[in-house]
Amino acid sequence: PPLDSADLDLGSVPAPIRPAYERLREISLADGSKVVLGAQSRLLTSFSQARRQLTLDQGEAWFEVEPDSARPFVVMAGSGSATALGTAFTVHRAHNRVTVTVDEGIVAVRGDRSASGKTSSRISANQQVGYDALGQLGAVTTVASEHAGSWRRGQRVFHNTPLQELVADLNRYSARPVVIADPELFAAFETPGQLP
Repeated sequence: PPLDSADLDLGSVPAPIRPAYERLREISLADGSKVVLGAQSRLLTSFSQARRQLTLDQGEAWFEVEPDSARPFVVMAGSGSATALGTAFTVHRAHNRVTVTVDEGIVAVRGDRSASGKTSSRISANQQVGYDALGQLGAVTTVASEHAGSWRRGQRVFHNTPLQELVADLNRYSARPVVIADPELFAAFETPGQLP
């Protein structure tokens, strides 16, 4: 069930929100924005008169942002951030990587540093960009629209994903974890495909 914004403390003290295994949680924020929080995800909110800041500590969240030019909507995750410019987008944080995928509108993604000297990218619908634990920004890629929000429909889509990341992601949605007995498989195996 959706969490009413009256149940959240959206003042200057961060309010942690965390759903249980196998569940997505729909949240309505005080500003009218909506969030879908993935299983085993943790989101902190801190709204002020000047800024709407959320911090994704782990997992993934989808944001449908209510426009407010006087108060930027900024999602902090790892060594970077995503600032909504009137949009709907997902932030996925796993291991030492953050990926931002845009469903509609534009998002400004900023990493703390980049090997190419570029520390920010503006991405639009069906595009994604990621950054690592050091904030090094990767290349912008195109994402099939049917895959962009597949996790909100109960599907996980993986393309060239290291096995360790795939297993960790699946385990967030299961009370019975997948265990890989041979750690050498993690280094040798990448999996494209779609899992229901």
